Amino acid sequence: MSYFELIYKKYNKLMITKTELANELGMSEPTLNRRLYSGELLIAYSRIGQKYTFSLKSVCEYLEAIDLLAA
Repeated sequence: MSYFELIYKKYNKLMITKTELANELGMSEPTLNRRLYSGELLIAYSRIGQKYTFSLKSVCEYLEAIDLLAA
């Protein structure tokens, strides 16, 4: 099963929040915020006011790239 199928099944939506992304990446939300604001986080996002949402497709592409680097 692909990352996309697993995460979509878990959240049942195509965009996830910062809290959900932090959970999927195994880091705290403050760490995710720090990486997001410094430009270290290479995942596409949308921002409406103070709310960030992340495309499930971009998250899965990031996770697959990390897997390839770790292999």
